Amino acid sequence: MAEIAKSKQQDETQNAGADEFRKVRSLLCDPNFLALESDLRSSGFFSILGTTHKERWHSAFLAWLLNREGSHGLREFPLRRLLAVMASADVHEDKSEQARNHMPPLHELEAAEFRSCRVWPDAGSKDQRSEQTISPSGKKLDVLIAAEMTLPPRKGVAEKPIRLLFVIENKIKAAEEPDQTLSYAAWATDPARDKDLQLFRAASEGKLHRALLFLYWPTNPDKPERGRAKSDDFRNLIYQDLVDEVLGPCEKHPNLTDQGGVLVREYLHNLAHQDEDQTARIAVT
Repeated sequence: MAEIAKSKQQDETQNAGADEFRKVRSLLCDPNFLALESDLRSSGFFSILGTTHKERWHSAFLAWLLNREGSHGLREFPLRRLLAVMASADVHEDKSEQARNHMPPLHELEAAEFRSCRVWPDAGSKDQRSEQTISPSGKKLDVLIAAEMTLPPRKGVAEKPIRLLFVIENKIKAAEEPDQTLSYAAWATDPARDKDLQLFRAASEGKLHRALLFLYWPTNPDKPERGRAKSDDFRNLIYQDLVDEVLGPCEKHPNLTDQGGVLVREYLHNLAHQDEDQTARIAVT
């Protein structure tokens, strides 16, 4: 009986091993697994072009994503999503209140209907193809958006127009230049922006709000406060916030076009890619 039991146990062990081998072989032949493995090994076109850590390419992607006329097909969803994150309170960042005071309230951002939205840089526009240069510094803003919106009527209150000036400064493996965000904030909050015909139509009306974002990659993830903007008028977000709160929902959005999906996934891949020199990932995707 003992020999029979031992033989039976050996047969069960051999069968279990054969089952495991079949599962592994099946996995290695699975197109989805092969695609995932290839994706993890691939450098992606950002890395191939040597643009993984170049701010200008990141700015160009952000400008495309936040442009409601972009080929992604998401209209103002990415822009509204990012603004909502910026307008939300963050208990981990006690300096965000001053930045949020410049913005429309969260409930207005969620309800507003976008009437027009000009974006710099915009590859599809003859007049907005490059970054917007500001005076008197002559510096170029990474991304600038001038939006005209309308708040829907509600009980006892008529339809109301509002406007938004959105400035984004992004940093990849770099600190801001001396007084950079301070000068940008001074330009953006200058009352002259209210009638700036480079930004808004002469006939545009409504209160002008500002949204100033400093998007950065902390060199020390355990102490992200070390990389924040010098100006308290800027809302600080790290690239991981962008992935979790904006790019992730965009990737899953049912209206995302095929072309847009390719670009979003490739950009996410770029953020998660680790170079051969073991440079840390910009974000986990």
